[in-house]
Amino acid sequence: RRSPRSTASRRPARLRSTASANALAALRSVPQGGLRPPSHIPPLPRAPAAASPGRQDGGLLKFGTDGVRGVANLDLTPEVVMALGRAAARVLGGWRFVVGRDTRLSGSLLESALVAGLAAEGVQVEVLGVVPTPTVAWVASVQGIAGAVISASHNPFEDNGVKLFAAGGAKLSAEVEAAVEAELHRLLNHEVAVL
Repeated sequence: RRSPRSTASRRPARLRSTASANALAALRSVPQGGLRPPSHIPPLPRAPAAASPGRQDGGLLKFGTDGVRGVANLDLTPEVVMALGRAAARVLGGWRFVVGRDTRLSGSLLESALVAGLAAEGVQVEVLGVVPTPTVAWVASVQGIAGAVISASHNPFEDNGVKLFAAGGAKLSAEVEAAVEAELHRLLNHEVAVL
């Protein structure tokens, strides 16, 4: 209870110092027309309209030393990564898959696309979120399933990549990589696979 001499009800309210109070204050300061990006930030580059899916230069992505890499959302688009997920499910087989990623901004976009491609082929996917590459290999090894990591390792921040593991967390052989790549190209070119 307040004493009759209390001034608590007459004091102006102080802003709370919590994150939600700060966010609410920030929302109240937004201009009527909404927020606009700063004028000093240049627009993102766009891929040329005539390019084939997967590469700015018109070629399709190929497996390198450790998976498929490219500029996120230009070379490595969600459509390409979804097709890669479908190709991996078809070639690597199995009904379960484990997926992890690094902290790059494009990671969640590409993770969603890869998981969608795997799920489209009927694969049950265990998403680990942000984890080191060896964690995905270890989980795949312990559970005897295939896996993938979305990471570009030491490459520039705008790049990203997908590294696939065979069942048991093993590195893909050159023959399996070639089979996944061929299936990826068939999917991107809307070709019917010959069984």
